[in-house]
Amino acid sequence: MGKITGKELMAKLEKQLATDYDCKGSDYDPKPGAMWKDFPLCGLTYGERDGCVNENSPVWRDDVNEGVIELFYSYYKVIRDQLTEDFAIKYQNEYLRIVVQPDLEDTTAIVLFLQAKHKVIYCYDTKAWHFSWENADELATALEMDYNEMYDRVKECAHFTLL
Repeated sequence: MGKITGKELMAKLEKQLATDYDCKGSDYDPKPGAMWKDFPLCGLTYGERDGCVNENSPVWRDDVNEGVIELFYSYYKVIRDQLTEDFAIKYQNEYLRIVVQPDLEDTTAIVLFLQAKHKVIYCYDTKAWHFSWENADELATALEMDYNEMYDRVKECAHFTLL
């Protein structure tokens, strides 16, 4: 199993989103996840979403495809960054890449792969409006499950030295 919990990943995600989109981070409200109700950062909203990306989300773009890419990329970026840190990937001439390919008529495909080794670590597809969670605990659980799955795959596919 991985070295980090879903709650820790969610805290990193909040900080990342606050930095990337110049929004108030978790220091804004001491209650975990409280800011998510007020600021639907990157469309990572709780409950139903009105369309692919909420218009009041920082990832909203005039081009819906760009907004969908930002929506998925923001979620997987925090996992990618943690794996890069866990396995010191950048220091071993390897990079973990994220590809997000939206399709407005069907599902969005997400692929994470080790570039130099040509190994797929994670492949997933879903409709953008289904990429949401009911509450903070559900989001933290999803982050932890996705992280642990990718952690095990990186460990299998590559012979990295853990830090």
